[in-house]
Amino acid sequence: MAESLEELVLRTWEGIGRHVEGLGADVVRSVDANLRSDAASAGRLGRVGDRHQQR
Repeated sequence: MAESLEELVLRTWEGIGRHVEGLGADVVRSVDANLRSDAASAGRLGRVGDRHQQR
């Protein structure tokens, strides 16, 4: 049986939605990793600054 245009459009949008969700999850993971890295770097810089001020 041939697929109607509506069924084709709905199936296509479902596929697009899955890909967009995957991209969103990738962005969230990337931002989280960057925030953790930035926080760790800031902590190291703070410790270096504290040691420098103690001299």
